[in-house]
Amino acid sequence: TLVVREIKERYDAKEFVLGSTDGSPLPYFRAGQYLSIKTKIGSSYTSRPYSICSSPKEALNGRVSVMIENYPEGFVAPYLYKNLKVGDIVTTSSPMGSFYYEPLRDGKNVVALAGGSGVTPFISMAQAICDGVEDFNLILLYGSRNREAIYFKDELDRIQALTDKVKVIDR
Repeated sequence: TLVVREIKERYDAKEFVLGSTDGSPLPYFRAGQYLSIKTKIGSSYTSRPYSICSSPKEALNGRVSVMIENYPEGFVAPYLYKNLKVGDIVTTSSPMGSFYYEPLRDGKNVVALAGGSGVTPFISMAQAICDGVEDFNLILLYGSRNREAIYFKDELDRIQALTDKVKVIDR
């Protein structure tokens, strides 16, 4: 179980910063992995996977972030988007998934393609590169329906300014 520590508004999405209830480190993860949030909606128990959008380094500080888009046609996303508040306790899985950079299988130069909220695993990767956790070159081609909907624009600009290993082309 994790506690909602902070909520950051992002156009038509929210970034939920989750933390351990006692401030202890969280399980370390690979940039690009996800966790599933388990919840009860009415009489239904369900879970949905959300890509982690924070750097693995943040897990050592007892924090991990996921972004949930306001997707009105969905079942879980609109419920979490509207109802999760700072201080709420959420049940999650451990970090999972194999969508991460693996030097034994992947080339040193990675070209990634993302649209809208699909950028979240690449934000984690870019931050991990900037933090020195990962060592590869990332070129991110990132599209969005409009300039305001470019999620993490400020963070991407900051990361590009700090390292020449991350290049973002957004439209």
